[in-house]
Amino acid sequence: MSIELPDQSARDQALDISQSFIVQAPAGSGKTALLTLRYLRLLSVSEQPEQVLAITFTKKAASEMRERILQTLYWAQEINSSEDSPSGQFDQQRLEIARDVLDKDRQNDWNLLENPSRLRVQTIDSFCFYLASQLPVLSRIGGNPTVTEDVDQCFRDAIANTLKQLNESNHISADLERVQIHLDNDLSRIERLLKNLLYNRDQWLPYILEIGNSNDDARSYLQTCLEELVSESIAKAQTGLQSFESNTRTYKLCPW
Repeated sequence: MSIELPDQSARDQALDISQSFIVQAPAGSGKTALLTLRYLRLLSVSEQPEQVLAITFTKKAASEMRERILQTLYWAQEINSSEDSPSGQFDQQRLEIARDVLDKDRQNDWNLLENPSRLRVQTIDSFCFYLASQLPVLSRIGGNPTVTEDVDQCFRDAIANTLKQLNESNHISADLERVQIHLDNDLSRIERLLKNLLYNRDQWLPYILEIGNSNDDARSYLQTCLEELVSESIAKAQTGLQSFESNTRTYKLCPW
């Protein structure tokens, strides 16, 4: 007898490949198993396995998911050659989806079990590396790209290319000149500030992209940020003063 999970309807809905979902659940609740089934279901309706892409943050997660996919296919293949049949609802669903993939595999000569590299389960950086390799001209890095850990050199190159615009007449040269004047023509300081910005680009880049090229929007956004910063600073100072006053002892002086 199989016991239906309290969130079974949500799990079933997440396997509807005509829609997109965000799956949020605590560790050990079966997210990887659910994502594996969704990946397999997408494979079952694809012309080529490379058309299905799963992106993870870490190599460990990518390896685990690829292993889960292969284990499921091997498991379904073994059951097909025996008379055993799973009794649980999840395993029955898992078997049905895996069989669809195996049928597709045979029909199209994918040979996934012999060529697991055709399963596109990758980290974000490996996927970007793949794209750059496929687009050598458009990516401007040639046909043999390499991954570097020396981001400092990349930042220096980007800053140097940016500062070259000071000698040009375009939309960015006037802005750079204004920064240069503000910092007393100290190019070393400008480079340090730009490098710090690049190291922390995750904190400001989304807002820059949202504002776009509108000076009015940028001014309004910066004014709002300044007001919030002032309010937070005043509130923090008030809290500190209240704490100081409550911990301060007062003494009554004797008259002369």
